[in-house]
Amino acid sequence: MWKWIDRLERFFPRQKGMPDAIYETRAATALIRCVGVLSGGLAVASIILAAFYPKTPWLKATLGLMWGLGPPTWFFLEAVYIFPAFGNPQADAKRFHEIQSLAAKFWVGVGATLAVIYKLFG
Repeated sequence: MWKWIDRLERFFPRQKGMPDAIYETRAATALIRCVGVLSGGLAVASIILAAFYPKTPWLKATLGLMWGLGPPTWFFLEAVYIFPAFGNPQADAKRFHEIQSLAAKFWVGVGATLAVIYKLFG
């Protein structure tokens, strides 16, 4: 049942010396990893679409709304509902917030890249 998670863990292994896992169950960890991988792929696809079709108004609006509302909504849901319900009690909440902060910086970078593409080419 967990073979696909084992395959995913080969690409994203835990580093030696890392503190306890943020999430207690494998299912919660798998969900978060899958969301991360899918979001990263969506970020790449969004940048490619914006680069090839910068003058398409509906695409510009869709990507703007998606990246303007999607990540903050996810960070809110994860912090308020997912982490309290499935978080590892031994894991440090400070580490959770550091990871969220790092992920937020990635999404700001995606948004800034899209804004630059649309400003230069759109």
